[in-house]
Parts: sequence; structure tokens; C-alpha cells
Amino acid sequence: MSIGIIVEFWFKPGSEGAALLTSTMQERLSSVTRTYDGCEHVHLYTDPDNANHLILLQRWESREKYDKYRDWAMAQSGTEQLLPLLERDMSTRYFDDTGV
Repeated sequence: MSIGIIVEFWFKPGSEGAALLTSTMQERLSSVTRTYDGCEHVHLYTDPDNANHLILLQRWESREKYDKYRDWAMAQSGTEQLLPLLERDMSTRYFDDTGV
């Protein structure tokens, strides 16, 4: 059964974090993430009330396949540039698909 994942980003006000994440995802989503083994869906959303708050909504075949992708993504140079721009640590939440 698939797993739903929400990754939440809160960037420091006045930082380039949201723009950098958006451009990184524009480069990565079509060519890498959406074609990565196990990825069923991924989309980046911006909070309309706070441009520094973004979420990635994802669905993967399994937690193991997502963890493999996450490990790859965290090792990329673009990710290293984002971390100091965060106001707080990224939040990752996992949800089991109920099949409903």
C-alpha cells in the first residue's frame, strides 16, 4: 500500500530560501523525482499567506523507496544550500494509505 508524505519548509523571512527551493524543484521534479523508482506523485505548494512556507506533498510505493530517494536528495548540493536558510528544521510526516 502506498505511503503519503508531507515535507514542510519554513524559510527565514527575507531569505532566498523559497525561491531557491522552487527553482531546485523545477529542475528536479520532472527529470529526477517523478521518475525515481517508487514515486507515484509529488507536488510543491506555497502557502498563500506566507511565501516563506512551502510543502511537498508526495505519494510513494513504500517508505523504503521514499527513504532511498530522500537520502539521494539530501546529498545533493542544492539541498546543502537550502538548509542554512531554514527558519526551523524541515518537518516530515508519513501517512499510510487507507485505501479509501
